[in-house]
Amino acid sequence: MKRVLAYLALAIWTAVATLLHGALVDVLGLGMWAPDVPLFLLVAALAQLHRSDAVRVSLVAALARATFTVAPPFGVLAGTLAVGLVADTVRRVAELSRPLTRAALVGAAALAFGLWLLLVDAARADTAAPALLARAGGLVPTALTSGLLALAAWPLARRLPGLRPIARRIF
Repeated sequence: MKRVLAYLALAIWTAVATLLHGALVDVLGLGMWAPDVPLFLLVAALAQLHRSDAVRVSLVAALARATFTVAPPFGVLAGTLAVGLVADTVRRVAELSRPLTRAALVGAAALAFGLWLLLVDAARADTAAPALLARAGGLVPTALTSGLLALAAWPLARRLPGLRPIARRIF
C-alpha cells in the first residue's frame, strides 16, 4: 500500500512540475529558456530507485505529464519512457552524485525529449526537414537551463515528500 501511495505522490509531483513548466513558459514568458522541470524530476527520482522500478516510475511520470500538456499523449509517453530508460542506464554506469554528471544527463534528456516532440509534431504536420532544423535550435537554451536546474535543485528534488517507499532498496 505504501508503494501505491508513493507512485501516486510521484504522479502528483510530476503533474505539479508540468504545471510549473507551463507557468515558466507562458506566465513568466521564459519561453525557450524555461527548464524542463518534469524531466528533471524524473531523473532525480530514478537516481534513488531500485533498477526494477525504472519502467513503472517512467510510466507514472509519462501519464502525469501527458495529462497536463498539449503535446500528443503517445509522443509524451514514448519520449518519457525513452528518457527514463536511458537515465536508468546512465545511473548504473555513472555516479549521479557528481554535479556535472547529473547536469549533463538532465540537459541531454531535455534536448532529446524536445527533439523527439519536434519529430512527432513534424510527422503529424508533414513538415519538411529545414523547418524542423530551424525549430531545433530553440531547444539548446532549454537543455542549458535544465542542466543548471539539476545543479541547483538536486537536493530538493531528492527529498520530496511521499517518495521514500520507492527509494532504492539496500541489500
